This record gives sequence, C-alpha cells and structure tokens, in this order.
Amino acid sequence: MNKLKNDMKNQITISCSILLLSIILVGCSVLHRDPKSLYIMKPLAPSTKLSICLEDRSAFDMDIQNTSKDTLILKRANHKDQIIVNNKISIAVDPKVDIEILNVSRKEIKPTVRIYNHKSKVINEVSDIK
Repeated sequence: MNKLKNDMKNQITISCSILLLSIILVGCSVLHRDPKSLYIMKPLAPSTKLSICLEDRSAFDMDIQNTSKDTLILKRANHKDQIIVNNKISIAVDPKVDIEILNVSRKEIKPTVRIYNHKSKVINEVSDIK
C-alpha cells in the first residue's frame, strides 16, 4: 500500500514538473523581445494621446499595433494622418518630428508601440487631446 502511494506521489510530481516546464518554455517564447527595442504599452483613455520623441530629436523607426476595433490616429508633421484599427503599421520617423497617437474612440485602447533604431533617450507622455 505504501509503495502504491509513493508511486502515485512520484507520478504526480513528475506530471507537475513537466507541466510547469512546459508553461515556462511557452511563456518565454511569447515574451521574447528584441533587447535593442523599447516597448511602450501605456493604456490610452478616451480623448487622450501618446506623444513620442527622442531627447536629441534624431530619426528612429517604430511599429504601432492596435489589436482593438477602436480607432487610433497617428499624427506626424508633413504626413497625412493615419487611422489604425485592428492593424499594425511600421514607420520611419524623420529627425525633429514628434509623433502623436490619438485615441478618438469612446473606449480605452492599449496599443503596443515598439521604438527601434534609436540611440537617444525616448520621451513619451500621455495627455488630453486639446
């Protein structure tokens, strides 16, 4: 009887260990991020905007992903406004250009912004749309 209990304990321990290892491996593959990129994942309340620029005002590249069906608008100098709904876009930002991502919907949106190919400190701020 004791041997049966010990065998069951060993099987449960092995099963739990395998399950835990699987969860860790899957989690690590999903959370893999490029170490040279900066990810900004700030929630935007309705009628707010996320402003982004570099401290030295140099050029950089960025991806913006909006997985919701609500509307974000990308504003930047010398370009038409871009609407981002349930989509991902990649852009090159020219020197001395500020980026604004506006939430014009009635719901909170959690965009994922990736900044890369930059050498200066990234400045980002959420504020009300004026």
